[in-house]
Amino acid sequence: MNGTLKDITRAAEGRYLMEAEKATIRAYATGMADRLETMRRVEERESQIVGRTVDALKETQSEPLSDPTVEAKVRRDVSLTIRYIAQAHVREDPAFFRVHFAEWFGELLCAMSPPKAIADTVAALRAAMDETLDGSDSRHLLPYVDLFLEEVHRWT
Repeated sequence: MNGTLKDITRAAEGRYLMEAEKATIRAYATGMADRLETMRRVEERESQIVGRTVDALKETQSEPLSDPTVEAKVRRDVSLTIRYIAQAHVREDPAFFRVHFAEWFGELLCAMSPPKAIADTVAALRAAMDETLDGSDSRHLLPYVDLFLEEVHRWT
């Protein structure tokens, strides 16, 4: 559940919702179908996004990606990132994404690989998503990529 919705329901315990609270819940519910549709389109294009990300990295970091094990791990990590981004969008909850993904995964990746390589990967993912997704989907999802990149840059 979206953090704002949790806060509203906790604050309203034992009373009826105020009009502003109702409006927030209605707006969230109204946009759910569109957010789920965006997630569906991302799922359909995930392999393209991952492929473009890896191809871009091979142009700049060909040495490490020549190892099939390294490439497989990059593909896995990029796929996971895309899925968390899509889930956070459905939830409409950047705070969830920051706490439950960007902070811990960024730290984990930067502990295992050079932080600049991780930042380059996230930047390549951003470009691949922007190229592969339509404008509306990009506008909704790229802020989550930027948030993740911001977290990764803390380690560079």
